[in-house]
Amino acid sequence: MKNSIETKGLAVNETVVKPTGPKTLRELGLEGGLAADFELALRLMGAVKGERVVGYTFTTPHGQHHALRVERSEGHPDVARAA
Repeated sequence: MKNSIETKGLAVNETVVKPTGPKTLRELGLEGGLAADFELALRLMGAVKGERVVGYTFTTPHGQHHALRVERSEGHPDVARAA
């Protein structure tokens, strides 16, 4: 959503960013294999609590920070195999 403000002949565009919930690395554009590798590394470092990643955020090239969640839960067979 954009708001426009005119002040003394100058137009200022202000972008309103609505906060979103945590996103998976795949939702943020990382390829499947790379996202899975990062998720595994985060789990091995103890940074995953439930589905949330604690202590790390994803920063886009535009400087936006996103909270992270993992794509697979602890009980998923792929996660159990990795442990």
